[in-house]
Amino acid sequence: MRKLLITAMVVAFLCSGLYAVYVLNRPERVIGFGERIHHDDFDYSVLKVEKFKTIGDSTQPVTANGTF
Repeated sequence: MRKLLITAMVVAFLCSGLYAVYVLNRPERVIGFGERIHHDDFDYSVLKVEKFKTIGDSTQPVTANGTF
């Protein structure tokens, strides 16, 4: 029984490691305006793009080193 448990743990560890390598190395997907992307139970779509140097409310603004 102990040998089976150790084998199952090793297999689970190897599978999770392979999945992590896949997730971290898959190519980034760029979508266009109006194109839908489905993730889990959600659908996303790009409607517009804006660039800002500062975000947040006037009491606690956050300034970017580049562009938000």
